[in-house]
Amino acid sequence: IVPPPPGTDVLSVATSSSTVQTVNKVDHNYIELDPNDYARAFPSRNGTIKVSGHIYAYEEADLTNNRLTGIYDPAEPNMATLSVDPNTDIILQKFAKLHSTGIFGQGSVQTKREIIFHVPLPTSSTGEKEEFHDTFEDKSHWDPSTLGSHAIQTIAGDKALKVTGMGDVAGSPGDKGSLITLDWKTTNVDLASAHRAAGHYLSYDAQVKVGFDPPPEDWEYDSKPFPEYYMAGISFRQKYNGDSYGLSFVRGNNDYVRSPDMITDGIPDEFLPQNDWPMIVLWQQTDSDSVPDRKWLAYKYLTGHVFFSDDMESGTSPSWTAEKPWAYTGTRCHSGATCWFCSPSGVTPEATLESQSTVLSGATPVKLSFWHWYEIDTSEGFVDISIDGGAWKEIAKYTADLGGVTNAVPVELDISDYVSGAGQEIRLRFRLKTIGSPTGEGWYVDDVRIYVAFPVNEATL
Repeated sequence: IVPPPPGTDVLSVATSSSTVQTVNKVDHNYIELDPNDYARAFPSRNGTIKVSGHIYAYEEADLTNNRLTGIYDPAEPNMATLSVDPNTDIILQKFAKLHSTGIFGQGSVQTKREIIFHVPLPTSSTGEKEEFHDTFEDKSHWDPSTLGSHAIQTIAGDKALKVTGMGDVAGSPGDKGSLITLDWKTTNVDLASAHRAAGHYLSYDAQVKVGFDPPPEDWEYDSKPFPEYYMAGISFRQKYNGDSYGLSFVRGNNDYVRSPDMITDGIPDEFLPQNDWPMIVLWQQTDSDSVPDRKWLAYKYLTGHVFFSDDMESGTSPSWTAEKPWAYTGTRCHSGATCWFCSPSGVTPEATLESQSTVLSGATPVKLSFWHWYEIDTSEGFVDISIDGGAWKEIAKYTADLGGVTNAVPVELDISDYVSGAGQEIRLRFRLKTIGSPTGEGWYVDDVRIYVAFPVNEATL
């Protein structure tokens, strides 16, 4: 055996079966291999092959059944019928095998997940990369809105594409959304040429900045400068049939039922790894038989650092000092089995629930979040903080009730103005004060956190 000259590509080869095969996209979307000529070196997914001098791709190497399945022509969406003669060489093209390891889950169920990518390599030099940058002077590079409405708006001296209206999401009653598509034909990017030069595969490097309108000057502490739940980002068509990958800012809750006119958060459950956490999510959607098959692939939390967190599930918690009638209960809790509760009927004239001291790092913005429900009528509920043992300062006040809402609701307060540097100690308290004859069911508090928040309204994907 004479070895090939240095620098020569050595490619793996499998052989087709001993019968003629007619491969198409409808009822025979695979190539049968010779059972005695296993394609062990072929990547399990996303491989590129050469058959009779033409480049094809496959979705999966099913070596148990000696098949390459999901055959398609990356250069031609409407692939013509492929005739494979008996014992034809199936030549594997060059590829790179990439490993990505990430953390999945939290606490006692936290584990690592390894994702393996098989990336076909180009068969020729691609030259300079194609690049397009839209500063949104107008919408000339975008198709008309396919859902909702969009307009150009100047923000802090720069122009941006703004969602000006939301439309009904098909198949999801009550859910709203917006969608606009980039028209590649109007740009300076020649994707067809780049696609051919890259061996019929492309990689994308895209960046988009997602923001929300700033809050009004008179906004209350517990009002939202941006939507309570949202999913906003970009998606890419995976191949000819509409399958896609997406990268989005997401905050949702698949268990949340707040009122008859807000039954869900409008986010498909399969795209949401964790409830109530702002995060970046990498997701995939495939349209199998016109029924979307959706899943998230990876995610990253955007809450910065958590200084204090209590889900109120630890029984008589050392995190809190409670004055009667503050006590644990199993009613109206947001999560788990227990939360704190105070009945106005036992308050004379006020009762407090005070947290332990927590040391801050100096990073900002610092946020306080919790879930609560209240019906206190003639009483008043206060949220106070103390810095370095100093005087208590009121940061929020609640009166009356939530107006017919039956479940706990979230609150997020920005307390950055009350802290100034690293090493400061902060204490938190919930205080119920009666005025006159106490009435009403009381005040419930659950899932309290103090953390450095990721600047969701100024973030870049």
